[in-house]
Amino acid sequence: MKYIYVCILLILFGSLFLNEAISQETKAPAAKSKMQRQKQSGDQDAKAKQQDLAAATDLSKIKVPAGVKLIPDLIYREGNPMWKVDLAMPEAKSNAPRPGIVFIHGGGWQFGDKRTGYFLNGALEYAKQGYVCISVNYRLIGEAPFPACLQDVRNAVRWFRANANEYNLDPNRIGGYGNSAGAHLVALLALMDGKFDPDIDGEATYKEYSSALQAACTSATPTDFARPLSGGGAEFALLTGPAESLDARVKAASPVTYVRADAPPYLLIHGSKDTIVDIKQAYSLNDALVKAGAQNIILMIIQDQGHGVFQNKSIITHAAMEAFFADALGVASDNE
Repeated sequence: MKYIYVCILLILFGSLFLNEAISQETKAPAAKSKMQRQKQSGDQDAKAKQQDLAAATDLSKIKVPAGVKLIPDLIYREGNPMWKVDLAMPEAKSNAPRPGIVFIHGGGWQFGDKRTGYFLNGALEYAKQGYVCISVNYRLIGEAPFPACLQDVRNAVRWFRANANEYNLDPNRIGGYGNSAGAHLVALLALMDGKFDPDIDGEATYKEYSSALQAACTSATPTDFARPLSGGGAEFALLTGPAESLDARVKAASPVTYVRADAPPYLLIHGSKDTIVDIKQAYSLNDALVKAGAQNIILMIIQDQGHGVFQNKSIITHAAMEAFFADALGVASDNE
């Protein structure tokens, strides 16, 4: 009898082990299949983004307004394919040099291009109004860590000034617009000392020219990395480096570090429900500028709007920026 019980138990346990083995063999291909699907999905997403970027940067699809001249891919520094700008300017001659605007794209410092979103379109729109404009590419942090992106946009502004005569630009009337990561870089251009600094600018060119802006409009702006941005953790990628020097990097990258009484006119636009860059970031810079004694600082909070406030409420924001730059920089007429 005991022998029969033992045989039965062996059969039962054998059945259980066999079922488990079959189950594992079934799960393994399923798990592998799931991983393959995820990889394929990721590859497809990456391919789609590349296709979207290629489509967005295709010059043949860019609509250039009548009376505007577009000069693409001007090199502001030799040695890297990212060191280029697209320049838009009025075709009509002007006796007096024209004011300029620098457009800097966003993308979490990790992606984006000078032709995506509003940036080249904005440059073309403002060229139609009489400005000389550039839309700037810069090294992304996947290629080079901060302050490379800052170094590049400073270099681009210096190049712009160095070539002022060729493009009929007034080097003393240059403004800047950026959104999100681009806003952060415009804020730094506006508030930092524009003199060449080897610790920041490295081997950048046109050292004898200033990178300063005379006016700035930014939207969804990261301003103070001592505070959390509240979304995605892009700031951690920007601030990558040794733990012991993190505080120094936070200070160096934060526009609030550079507030001063003689800051240029500044229009700061933010959505009250921005979940990527918290509204406290806008208040932080505005309050610091006011406390420092800066004049002509305008804080525009758009209620119930998120990170895309500048485009989502373009009827309001575009009109505000147009009026702001006209007041801060002026516009040269074709007959001046």
